[in-house]
Amino acid sequence: MKYIEPDRSGYIVSAHEPGDDGVLDLGFAKGAFSDGRPYKIECWCMEEIVMATVLFDEALMTAWKRADFVLLLELEELFKFNGRPLVQAARMKDDAGRGIWAVNVMVKNDKGLQAEILRPMQRYR
Repeated sequence: MKYIEPDRSGYIVSAHEPGDDGVLDLGFAKGAFSDGRPYKIECWCMEEIVMATVLFDEALMTAWKRADFVLLLELEELFKFNGRPLVQAARMKDDAGRGIWAVNVMVKNDKGLQAEILRPMQRYR
């Protein structure tokens, strides 16, 4: 099966100062899961919170729950969780109108490091 790569062509990156929504974009990584499904990790912060959003094709995964995504992110060696994983997932449309998952991972908050991103990140330029 051929999976789509999430289209983020309409997203305006705020890499130098926070945008109108208060988000400062830190960096990204691209890769593919073991089934060949492309993903993109976008790391961003808002005030003292650092988050990562993992975007990927929803095909064959429309009934997945939060716990399924935690396992996926660990098994694919994208994240290492420190304690209870703070993860939320939502189905959405990418900029081409195709169905994708957006899985948000709390990386750091006022209680410290909650998860480590295990893939090298590229800074936005």
